[in-house]
Amino acid sequence: MDSSGILVEIPQTTNYWIVFLSYCVSVLGMITTLELLGKRSSQSGSKNWFRLFGAAFSSGFVGIWGMHFIGMRACILSDGRKLRFNTWYTLLSLVIPIVVLSLAFYSIGAQPQVNLKRILVGGTMAGASVAFMHYCGQFAITEYAIHYDTVYLVLSIIIAITAATVALYIFFNLQSKWKNSWYKKLGTAMIMGIAVCGMHYTAYAGTHYFDDGKFVPDNDFLSDNLFIGLLALGCSVVCATLLGVVVYYAKQSEVLVQKIALGTAIYNEEGMVLVSIEGLLPLVTIGDNEEFNQLSLDDDVFHSIYQLTNEWDAVNQW
Repeated sequence: MDSSGILVEIPQTTNYWIVFLSYCVSVLGMITTLELLGKRSSQSGSKNWFRLFGAAFSSGFVGIWGMHFIGMRACILSDGRKLRFNTWYTLLSLVIPIVVLSLAFYSIGAQPQVNLKRILVGGTMAGASVAFMHYCGQFAITEYAIHYDTVYLVLSIIIAITAATVALYIFFNLQSKWKNSWYKKLGTAMIMGIAVCGMHYTAYAGTHYFDDGKFVPDNDFLSDNLFIGLLALGCSVVCATLLGVVVYYAKQSEVLVQKIALGTAIYNEEGMVLVSIEGLLPLVTIGDNEEFNQLSLDDDVFHSIYQLTNEWDAVNQW
């Protein structure tokens, strides 16, 4: 603010290396989100609820919130001061996206393919949560009077909703074909990262900072590099922990569903195969994983299984 009381705009420059890092952090959060959502098998069960909230947390905390506050360090104001944020609004900007994304992912469902209506609802909620987080985070700034260009503001919201909806549509309609295609999941995560960063930096381009005369002493003990490093490390730890827990549960589930089963294929004189009412071959479970783990080389069941799998002629005696 000058001597006449008129607000003076503070020129700003951008560190594009930090911009790139913020995008990488967003992609990390989003690919974790997609991996967690892809593991959901239904809308119920403690493990499925963990995957749902884990997905909302990884996208809300890492993909959106972490990306935002790393990205804000890319803004370098010419007066040499750092942007500072109100603690409560900063926390609110973290909590609200996680809650909204939880509702968005729940509304989409856990089926391999979902209808377009649910995708549109979920994508709109996800995109809106990105926009809300950004402007709530901006509102937390304790210094400077901030002006937003209306065109950039509206455009940023449209980008967030559109890109989030497209990414969710691609993922949920093709995930059944992508179980072993990590690069396709990565591509979808990159689109979601574009939704977040596209929204953030479009809004960033239309944001102007004015000196309002409210000077706050510089008591920030973290340098920009240290702050960015710690936040990026924290985001990485969160994603690694969530993925680690999911992988652990997946391994446990694989053990629990192990069965020893005997199936037969019976043909009539016309060469037609006998099937059950459900259209499946007759199948009988002859042992579960607990029995299987207790088998020894001297066990008769072990010898029978070994004979069946290596000497199919022996089936005739059954």
